[in-house]
Amino acid sequence: MKKVAIFTNHYAPENFRINALVDEFKKDLEVDVITQIPNYPHGDYYPGYSVFKKRTEDKDNVHIERLFAIPRKNNKIMLSLNYISYALTSFVYGLFNKRKVDHVLVYMTSPIFLSWGALRLAKRNQVKSTAYVLDLWPGSLIMILNIKNKFIQNKLYTLSQNIYKRFDHIVVSSPAFKDELVSMGVEAYRISYIPQHADEISEQPIAPVLMKDKLEIIFAGNICQAQRLDLIVDAVACLKARNQHKIHFTIVGDGRYKTTLEHLIETQDVSEYFTLVGRVEPSKVKSYLENKHFGYVSLVNVSPINKTIPAKVQSYMAYGLPILAASPGALNDFVSEVEGGLVSEDVSAEGLALTLESALRINNEQWMSMHTKARDYACEHFDIIEGVKKFKKIMKEGI
Repeated sequence: MKKVAIFTNHYAPENFRINALVDEFKKDLEVDVITQIPNYPHGDYYPGYSVFKKRTEDKDNVHIERLFAIPRKNNKIMLSLNYISYALTSFVYGLFNKRKVDHVLVYMTSPIFLSWGALRLAKRNQVKSTAYVLDLWPGSLIMILNIKNKFIQNKLYTLSQNIYKRFDHIVVSSPAFKDELVSMGVEAYRISYIPQHADEISEQPIAPVLMKDKLEIIFAGNICQAQRLDLIVDAVACLKARNQHKIHFTIVGDGRYKTTLEHLIETQDVSEYFTLVGRVEPSKVKSYLENKHFGYVSLVNVSPINKTIPAKVQSYMAYGLPILAASPGALNDFVSEVEGGLVSEDVSAEGLALTLESALRINNEQWMSMHTKARDYACEHFDIIEGVKKFKKIMKEGI
């Protein structure tokens, strides 16, 4: 195998882990990256990119094709148009592009429609295809767009099922995805598990933090409805009602739900418990993780969202930051198994408030144990080099 085509919804300059994967693949393979004109997360084309600028690039053994897609802007209608337009242009690419490849890999975040073009390209080249599933459809789409119509839900299920079944191999980023795919008709022997890597393993972990009078917790990542950040606002309101002021959240990131989150904080009158930083450069995230006791992660309790292990988990653990998880399902199970943090089994405002009060009672020895276990697990399981070796083995040997 000499050349791989990678279809992805996002690529540099957008900040996704696919960027680092491509950097590893290109060390001994030619790589074609098929993506859209960058417009995530703010919804407009990045400066220097447009329908007429930087559509095709060649960089260090990587050929990049940026296909046309309507920018997602900041509403559901434009987001839907973005999905549809990129689905069409990627399909046309797969149908007519004459570049030869030895394997086709899809980095499958939402939406999965780019798979049509990828599968068409694989068929034209008579090569095998692999999907790396990071968002499980149609559940992700139904939740994002709040689709209530059962007819549309069923059509989306059938569409997603047909896409998954056409891949030669599927790699999942969460073990819980496997059962869901099997229920959709994908044979179990065609499914493998490779967790998302953590770029941060190569860096030094955060310095140990003493458990003092105030609990410092951070959330770093995309601020969207699926992250269930309203839960921490409600939990903090419970704590304020019983005169507990020793907890503080730092929110680093941006997203479609940020304005709503700010409104909730103001409405509940809990601004003193929160610092909202906004989006920062990836290189600066570690500075915000320093002097924090826990990295917060939660997800809505809706299948298949609750089967996901968000990428921020790998980042927190790579830095040795214990996790505070509030999501019944795969996330809570994972954190409990690793013993790299605390979980709130009762995912309600009062339940999380009680977990936060429990966290206040943790001593330095207990925190260091979680810190060490999180870092050690990340170094063993989230290394990008080992992950890419597994991908190459799958792509070379097939099923």
